[in-house]
Amino acid sequence: MLRSYSVETTKDDDDVMVDNDSCESIVNFDKDFYTLQAYYLVVVTEGNDVCYMYYLVQLCTRKCLSLYDTLEWWRQKFTRLMAREFPDGRFENWAEC
Repeated sequence: MLRSYSVETTKDDDDVMVDNDSCESIVNFDKDFYTLQAYYLVVVTEGNDVCYMYYLVQLCTRKCLSLYDTLEWWRQKFTRLMAREFPDGRFENWAEC
Protein backbone atom coordinates (compact mmCIF):
# COMPACT_ATOMS: atom_id res chain seq x y z
CA MET A 1 0.00 0.00 0.00
CA LEU A 2 1.54 3.29 -1.07
CA ARG A 3 1.18 6.40 1.03
CA SER A 4 2.57 9.87 0.56
CA TYR A 5 6.24 10.12 1.44
CA SER A 6 6.97 12.87 3.94
CA VAL A 7 10.15 14.87 4.46
CA GLU A 8 9.52 15.12 8.16
CA THR A 9 9.70 11.95 10.14
CA THR A 10 7.66 11.55 13.24
CA LYS A 11 8.52 9.34 16.13
CA ASP A 12 6.34 6.31 15.41
CA ASP A 13 5.93 4.10 18.47
CA ASP A 14 9.56 3.34 19.29
CA ASP A 15 10.81 4.02 15.76
CA VAL A 16 13.82 6.26 15.59
CA MET A 17 15.52 4.94 12.47
CA VAL A 18 14.66 7.39 9.65
CA ASP A 19 16.59 10.65 9.46
CA ASN A 20 15.20 14.11 8.75
CA ASP A 21 17.55 14.91 5.87
CA SER A 22 15.70 17.71 4.04
CA CYS A 23 14.35 17.06 0.55
CA GLU A 24 17.42 15.15 -0.60
CA SER A 25 16.19 11.83 0.76
CA ILE A 26 12.87 12.22 -1.07
CA VAL A 27 14.61 13.10 -4.32
CA ASN A 28 16.85 10.04 -3.95
CA PHE A 29 13.87 7.83 -3.10
CA ASP A 30 11.89 9.08 -6.11
CA LYS A 31 14.88 8.69 -8.42
CA ASP A 32 15.52 5.12 -7.26
CA PHE A 33 11.84 4.23 -7.40
CA TYR A 34 11.42 5.60 -10.95
CA THR A 35 14.54 3.74 -12.07
CA LEU A 36 13.06 0.48 -10.77
CA GLN A 37 9.80 1.30 -12.56
CA ALA A 38 11.64 2.05 -15.82
CA TYR A 39 13.10 -1.46 -15.78
CA TYR A 40 9.74 -2.98 -14.77
CA LEU A 41 11.20 -4.23 -11.50
CA VAL A 42 8.51 -2.32 -9.62
CA VAL A 43 4.97 -1.85 -10.95
CA VAL A 44 2.38 0.49 -9.48
CA THR A 45 -1.30 -0.22 -10.05
CA GLU A 46 -3.51 2.16 -12.01
CA GLY A 47 -4.98 3.61 -8.83
CA ASN A 48 -1.46 4.30 -7.46
CA ASP A 49 -2.34 2.45 -4.28
CA VAL A 50 -0.47 -0.85 -4.63
CA CYS A 51 3.12 -1.49 -5.60
CA TYR A 52 4.30 -4.86 -6.89
CA MET A 53 8.01 -5.55 -6.61
CA TYR A 54 9.88 -8.12 -8.67
CA TYR A 55 11.23 -10.95 -6.53
CA LEU A 56 14.88 -10.17 -7.32
CA VAL A 57 14.42 -6.61 -6.00
CA GLN A 58 12.84 -8.01 -2.83
CA LEU A 59 15.75 -10.41 -2.39
CA CYS A 60 18.38 -7.71 -2.90
CA THR A 61 16.57 -5.37 -0.52
CA ARG A 62 16.43 -8.03 2.18
CA LYS A 63 20.12 -8.84 1.67
CA CYS A 64 21.09 -5.17 1.91
CA LEU A 65 19.01 -4.68 5.06
CA SER A 66 20.61 -7.79 6.57
CA LEU A 67 24.09 -6.47 5.86
CA TYR A 68 23.26 -3.33 7.85
CA ASP A 69 21.49 -5.30 10.60
CA THR A 70 18.20 -3.47 10.04
CA LEU A 71 16.08 -6.24 8.51
CA GLU A 72 14.30 -7.17 11.73
CA TRP A 73 13.64 -3.52 12.57
CA TRP A 74 11.96 -2.98 9.19
CA ARG A 75 9.93 -6.18 9.59
CA GLN A 76 8.60 -4.96 12.91
CA LYS A 77 7.88 -1.51 11.51
CA PHE A 78 5.96 -3.05 8.58
CA THR A 79 3.94 -5.21 10.97
CA ARG A 80 3.03 -2.20 13.12
CA LEU A 81 2.03 -0.15 10.06
CA MET A 82 -0.18 -2.93 8.70
CA ALA A 83 -1.78 -3.47 12.11
CA ARG A 84 -2.58 0.23 12.29
CA GLU A 85 -3.84 0.42 8.69
CA PHE A 86 -6.13 -2.60 8.83
CA PRO A 87 -8.73 -3.19 11.52
CA ASP A 88 -9.06 -6.38 13.50
CA GLY A 89 -10.72 -9.44 11.97
CA ARG A 90 -14.25 -8.79 13.18
CA PHE A 91 -16.98 -9.51 10.65
CA GLU A 92 -17.99 -5.83 10.45
CA ASN A 93 -14.52 -4.97 9.11
CA TRP A 94 -14.26 -7.62 6.40
CA ALA A 95 -15.18 -5.19 3.61
CA GLU A 96 -12.29 -2.90 4.55
CA CYS A 97 -9.79 -5.75 4.78
